[in-house]
Amino acid sequence: MRSPDTDSNYDRFARGHVRGRVAKLVRTLGLPESDRDDLEQEVLVFVYQRLRQFNPSYGSIEAFTNKVVTSKVCNIIDHLTAKKRDFRLVDFSFDETVRTLEGDYVDRKDLTDAQITNQSRGDIESYTPGQIECKVDMDRIINKLPAELAVVCNALRRGNATDAARELGISRREVTRRIGKLRSIFEQYWAETDPPE
Repeated sequence: MRSPDTDSNYDRFARGHVRGRVAKLVRTLGLPESDRDDLEQEVLVFVYQRLRQFNPSYGSIEAFTNKVVTSKVCNIIDHLTAKKRDFRLVDFSFDETVRTLEGDYVDRKDLTDAQITNQSRGDIESYTPGQIECKVDMDRIINKLPAELAVVCNALRRGNATDAARELGISRREVTRRIGKLRSIFEQYWAETDPPE
């Protein structure tokens, strides 16, 4: 095949290639046959949208099409097999009332997804006594930390080590080194005081 613009066989080739890959996808994931036409159309539209990016100097149109189809099929697989929220793994109710950091009381269902996700990082507090005591103890420790460790600790409350490194403009290795120091400080504090309930 020379080029998709001049070769009328390209349409037949692309449709056949997409049809075969989607059939395999439907069989592999156990999808209903009724989804096959929709998936074929979705992949074919993606192929024709990407066709503008084809450059014959990089390779054949068949290789380009195969790469584009493979990319789209992988995206579909990722989407269809993505882990969904499992009610058995969530230890709270959306009808529960929670207190925000501003002190307001709101129903959890009124919070944004980001706020619910960040609950485990301390952005939204429920008002159980144990959680409040733990937060007070954490704040007490953080206030006594040296500046270089306090900034890392606060960045870790908002994200993971990679996010903290990016936010602070330091290497991940340096963040990991500081996390080690933080760990020993927290362990020492908990060893000297009664552990929170």
